[in-house]
Amino acid sequence: MLYEWGSRRRRYVVAAGLAGLVSLWRVVVGVHYLVDVLAGIALGLVVVGLVARDRERAGAVLAVGGATALFGAWRSGFSYEPGLLLVGGAAAALGGWYAVRPLPSPPRRVMAACSAVALPVVVGISALGVSVFDSPAALVVSTAVAMTVVLSLPLAGDAVATRLTRRERGQT
Repeated sequence: MLYEWGSRRRRYVVAAGLAGLVSLWRVVVGVHYLVDVLAGIALGLVVVGLVARDRERAGAVLAVGGATALFGAWRSGFSYEPGLLLVGGAAAALGGWYAVRPLPSPPRRVMAACSAVALPVVVGISALGVSVFDSPAALVVSTAVAMTVVLSLPLAGDAVATRLTRRERGQT
């Protein structure tokens, strides 16, 4: 909801559609009961509502998410790969939020380019961490690195856009 693409209504429709599709798929393949999915949707709506109401609370929400991921990883004996991915991602997201939040939002074209680069970067670095390193710590670190790269892409894109604009104007 914080991503500035299309209209606000379109963002809500796309987010709801994706959440609904994933939720339906989880029930269809039998990995969750319907009540689990509905509880998850309700919790997600509460979190989105808190963040949308006050962007400054996003850091606190990310911290709670990180603590929850860490608790889940601990309960599984740090042996469940998706849980370890969540720990690394949550740690990077929390650090990235506090590093980037005072900065203004980059232009739309910068965000579009960053979004196009983000998915392959996360998948590539995380896949490398899963396939090459066979330890829980390496998995957490590789995911944290992937998320840090993704979170820094708008900053890098904004810096490139600023340089190109200066170059076009004849400034150095």
